[in-house]
Amino acid sequence: MSFLFRERQKEPKSLGGRLVKESYKKKGERASQIDGYDKIAEDDNNVAYKNKDGKYKIAIAGSNNMNDALTDAKLFFGANIADTDRYKQSHDFIKKVVGEDRANVELFGHSLSGMIVNELQKQNPEFETTAYNPYIVSSSQLSDKTKNKRTYSDVASLIGSGHSSMENQTEGSGFDVIASHSINNFKKGGKVVKRKYQSN
Repeated sequence: MSFLFRERQKEPKSLGGRLVKESYKKKGERASQIDGYDKIAEDDNNVAYKNKDGKYKIAIAGSNNMNDALTDAKLFFGANIADTDRYKQSHDFIKKVVGEDRANVELFGHSLSGMIVNELQKQNPEFETTAYNPYIVSSSQLSDKTKNKRTYSDVASLIGSGHSSMENQTEGSGFDVIASHSINNFKKGGKVVKRKYQSN
């Protein structure tokens, strides 16, 4: 017999959360180095870092302007993320940066780009991916292999809150919808509730 219980644990300081925070900055204003990773490429929505061991960490900004808001609206009404310009931009950026070196790539996204990294992982199983408060309209948009993380009170990721890949973070939750959705909630790490199955 198996039963479900919840385990609270403290997540470590999040490099991914800090990288995504950098991706929201303007091109040319992002950090040139973070934790031993050097910035090697960037555009308006994507920034790529690489370390001396050849590991890539690529962060994608979430909704950042009116065009992104229109993309969010299209997705809400059933558009496929892979058909959007934002997805194609990130796909092309990553392909240009890493070429065929797909086994050494880790992607990070937030909100709209959380949906993007989930789709990129489905199309490229070699990629490691983490999404923070991914904006989704169906749990089928989530990849089982993506580390999806959300704050308990985040509305954008609510539909995916019960998905097997989702971790629900207590810190950062509250009645302020905008604050609970922010990438800032994931930069420091926080208490996470994970689903655990135990057999008797």
